[in-house]
Amino acid sequence: MKRKVVFAIIFLVLLPAGLSACYREILSAQDEHLAAGMASVPVLHTDYETGEYPEYEPNKYEPYAYEPYIPYIYEPYPQEYEPEYYTYEEPVRRPMVALTFDDGPSKYTNYILDVLEAHGARATFCVLGSRVENWADVILRIDYLGSEVVGHSWNHRNFTRINEDEIKRQILETSAVIEEILGFPPPPIVRAPYGALNARARRVTRELGYSFLNWSLDTEDWRHRDAQHLYNFIMERAIDGSIILMHDIRQPTADAMEYVVPSLIERGFQLVTATELIEYFEGELKPGVEYRGIR
Repeated sequence: MKRKVVFAIIFLVLLPAGLSACYREILSAQDEHLAAGMASVPVLHTDYETGEYPEYEPNKYEPYAYEPYIPYIYEPYPQEYEPEYYTYEEPVRRPMVALTFDDGPSKYTNYILDVLEAHGARATFCVLGSRVENWADVILRIDYLGSEVVGHSWNHRNFTRINEDEIKRQILETSAVIEEILGFPPPPIVRAPYGALNARARRVTRELGYSFLNWSLDTEDWRHRDAQHLYNFIMERAIDGSIILMHDIRQPTADAMEYVVPSLIERGFQLVTATELIEYFEGELKPGVEYRGIR
């Protein structure tokens, strides 16, 4: 009896150590098995893991020797221009794109106009009504060089978050101040802030006789703010019928135009206004219709 008691005590003492050793052996075998199974599986590092964006790799289209932007100092243009200065050229059937610039005018708009003028190109400037009077000479020069001015609301209110009366005010007051400067109304097309539309905004705008100008290529120049990135983005993606969204309140956007405009022309593109592009492909503007480019 005493012998059984002794063996029982020894067994109880040694049992935990034995179980622990056995458990370690099992874990070791599992680790070896798991390691062998994962040996051929690549480790993928996502942006969420690293917290960094991958480095941008430019494509084969490299710009010319890049020089930093030099602020443009200009004399105000006269209120009246000689009508012979700008000779309008009707778009012909070859690839065309429309460069559009939102949220201006600003101190960078004239630099962009210099580039357009040097290359005989046109563009569309979607302006905020609240900024127009302070930049009246720029508005006049846009029209003088054959480009166009269209409304982009009075102060960038989201059309889907305001009532009908405010939508009307945003559109009509902006058109009125443009007409006051130019002497004639802008085209009956409006670019809604953020491109945001809903049934109410569409109905009100249609009743006013306006259509919507959206885009087919969003450069997100407000996010990247890098001229090299913007150049490569446009040159990689521009196609016949593209309406390209940018902002003339950004210095890097103005910088990039020095290379974007001649490079697109060298590729065979005509740089026309948005309404020229739309009317060439689809005919007269239709109230309430949303135009995003020809694809």
